[in-house]
Amino acid sequence: MWVNKKNKKRNVNAEVKYNSGIVIIDEIYWKLLRHSDAARTKSGHFLRHR
Repeated sequence: MWVNKKNKKRNVNAEVKYNSGIVIIDEIYWKLLRHSDAARTKSGHFLRHR
């Protein structure tokens, strides 16, 4: 996906803006999801083994 971007010359700016916007949203989403997931498993782990 990222390799082909170097070869593309047309509509690069629009594409990069669009893709970076999606990537940023995706990163935030997954960070939040992973964080809440880790918190949940940690608390569950502690509750189970105490």
